[in-house]
Amino acid sequence: MVPLKTGPRNYSLEVSDRVESLQDLKNSSISGIDNRCIFDDGTSQKLSKDEILELREAGKSGKEIVGTLIENSKTFANKTEYSQEKYLKKKERKYSQYLVIHKPTVRALQEIYFQQDHGKICGLRMDTLALLFSYSDVKSEGLYLLYDSGSSGLVAAGMLNRIGAKTTECITKQIP
Repeated sequence: MVPLKTGPRNYSLEVSDRVESLQDLKNSSISGIDNRCIFDDGTSQKLSKDEILELREAGKSGKEIVGTLIENSKTFANKTEYSQEKYLKKKERKYSQYLVIHKPTVRALQEIYFQQDHGKICGLRMDTLALLFSYSDVKSEGLYLLYDSGSSGLVAAGMLNRIGAKTTECITKQIP
């Protein structure tokens, strides 16, 4: 996701075949022995929250923002190597934005619908959906009539998935 200059939270998508890593920001020769002398008193980062937001709005990449955070941190060099890696992973999740596109599955659709508003799918969980298909004996052979009243097509998608793509069977859907 590449930020656009037109405004905040406007992005264009760019296809990438590699993931940008922040591990080269960490200098492995400079690390502390232990973290006993590091105290979280809120003064170790010289940048304020507003300055960090300005970096984001200026269109800086996640790697540049994290590099700036490391340069302005008083305690990063004193942290152990493990703590430095943990800090980099945390900041990478926060400031690097990636969009991964997966092939949709019935399980993924059910999880998304359930998280957003489970009322739209009548509260159907994946185990309930599986029991529904098992008890109704949905398989690749047969004729099925589906009466769907408010599941956003989830039951129909599940039945089609259960029947399979390389069959001649079909579902007759009755719309209320």
